[in-house]
Amino acid sequence: MALISCPECNKEVSDKAEVCIHCGYPLRNTECIIYGDKYDLSFVFTTINANPEHDRIIKEGYIKKEAITNGYDVGSRNTDELMDQILKTGVIPKTFEWPYPEDIIYLNSAITCPTCKSNNVAKIGAGERAVSVGLLGIFSKKINKTYKCNSCGYTW
Repeated sequence: MALISCPECNKEVSDKAEVCIHCGYPLRNTECIIYGDKYDLSFVFTTINANPEHDRIIKEGYIKKEAITNGYDVGSRNTDELMDQILKTGVIPKTFEWPYPEDIIYLNSAITCPTCKSNNVAKIGAGERAVSVGLLGIFSKKINKTYKCNSCGYTW
């Protein structure tokens, strides 16, 4: 049994504990909110290969790939920072903000949702609009709309 620091209260608790005995923070949390997008990082504690450094590279690559699918690219040192934090504390944080914002490249940064400010937006295609108008007629939410937010569903 080893002692780890609780990410909430910074007191030492057993690495086998499900919750912090001091503040009640769930230590077996597997979800982390990174820039407003929720990720399941449970794979970080699974063994992929016998080589720990190989595992780390694969896991950092996975986090980076997931960030790209949500509309932004992050530098390698940002994923290093997150993995360092998880491996040092033994706990997945509830939220993580990249410590080097200059490394973030928003892949579609010119377009953000006016409601939730997410960059996870898509252009409404002509076919999608035609189907919606064909099915719902003048009650379609996609008449005269160009974009939709994949995070909150808002169209504008």
